[in-house]
This record gives sequence, structure tokens and C-alpha cells, in this order.
Amino acid sequence: MNNNPHMPVESFLGLGGNVGDVVSSFISAISFLEAQEGVSILAVSPVYKTPPWGMEEQDWFHNTCIKLQTTLSPNKMLVLCKQIEQNLNRQKTVHWGPRTIDLDILTYGEESIADEGLTIPHAQMTNRAFVLVPLKDIAPDLIIQEQSIDYWLSQLDLNEIQNINLPQRWWDNSNVMK
Repeated sequence: MNNNPHMPVESFLGLGGNVGDVVSSFISAISFLEAQEGVSILAVSPVYKTPPWGMEEQDWFHNTCIKLQTTLSPNKMLVLCKQIEQNLNRQKTVHWGPRTIDLDILTYGEESIADEGLTIPHAQMTNRAFVLVPLKDIAPDLIIQEQSIDYWLSQLDLNEIQNINLPQRWWDNSNVMK
């Protein structure tokens, strides 16, 4: 556990959404993360359009992943993610249902956590192409549950995952997005 609040830990977050202007929600979430003391954004993946998972009768999602360095504890990072979701009007009405934004902690250093409210590494990430495809863009050598991302991707159908081809630094506030 990151008991030393001054010792930075590398962490990965997954972002998804399918309600409203999702890319703008992602930009707002990343800006909010960047503004937090103890959080530094190291990389952001491209944005992908992906079919719904779980509850399939809904609009397609947009997904991206963030690599960051943080001195926040895993639980404080979870609170921050939930705060960002609330700020961006996330409504939890249906499990795996439509949402403006979802932020999931995928990994937190080498930590393995299985609490009631937090599981790290994320319990379903190896089953979800919409997580692994953008994650591979920013962490191609990441090992998850003793396997490479390429191994996990080889187990999944990637045919419908589509890069939406935004500018290279699409999340950067200095970019003008019209």
C-alpha cells in the first residue's frame, strides 16, 4: 500500500461514456485530475468508439485510458473519481447502463486490493476490449494478472473497436475542438 503520501505511484484509469458529448466530459475529467494536488497525467490514449458491454440495448460508448502518477492513496483516488463522475452528472440508474462518464481505477502500482468498494486490478479489465485496446496504446508492456495485454487481447473480439481519430493531444485545453 502507498503509505508514504510523498511516494508517487503509477496508476491507470479507464474512462467511458455514451450520453451527451462524451469527449467533452473526458476533457473535463482530465482537466479536473490535472488540477489536483498529488496527481500528474503522464499519458492519455486515443478515444475509441466501442459497442456496449453488459446491457447491449443502448448507444455505443467512447472509451479512453489515462496513465498517471499520484501520491493519493487508492481510496482517495476512488473518492476523486466518484467526485468527478458526480460533477459531470453521472446518474447510476441501470447496472452497465447509459452514462455521461465512468472512471475506473484499473491499476494502482503493483497493488492488489479486494475491498467491498474497490478492486485493483479492476476485476473485469481482462475481459473488456474497450479497456485493453486504449490501455495498450499507453502501456503496451503492462502485465496484468501475470499476462501481457497482447495475451488478453488475443482472447477478445476486437472487430468493432474504432479509433475516432481525434488530434494527438485531444484532451489538451489548448486544442480548439469544434
